[in-house]
Amino acid sequence: MYPYTLVPENLFSGDQAHKILSDAVHFEETASVYHKELPGFKAVLVYASPSRVRMPLIAMLLDRAAQMCGDAAKRKSSIPRAVFAWDGDLLHIVLTSGGDLLLANTYPAREAVTALYFLLSASAACGVKIGDIEWYHYGALAKDLRDELGRQGKKIHQL
Repeated sequence: MYPYTLVPENLFSGDQAHKILSDAVHFEETASVYHKELPGFKAVLVYASPSRVRMPLIAMLLDRAAQMCGDAAKRKSSIPRAVFAWDGDLLHIVLTSGGDLLLANTYPAREAVTALYFLLSASAACGVKIGDIEWYHYGALAKDLRDELGRQGKKIHQL
């Protein structure tokens, strides 16, 4: 996993990227630090990676969520959306409502029930009713997590 943090664009300075990231998360001091602007969220993703080409998965999810938020803003829709990916080890979640970013985080989740816990608790922590959320999953979704979400009555759209 590549360590990352989100910073409001008005507080970001490229020459301070390494310090910003080291203040937020632990990573190898020799790692290269990069940043990616997310204008749809008025934020900057700062991350450590072996190369600029290898961005953390959360960067792709943020890009997709930003597109959805732009579409939602044009339609004046405030439907909350969760874009997530689970690889059997880590759960990456981006939660939005209308054009606003509510949450972007990565959680350790080796079991479907743990991934479900983080999906539901992150939503609740943001004050979003679980039943109101449109769920979008990136990549292959493990049958056990699909079954768990199905038991919650959640429809999942594949990205």
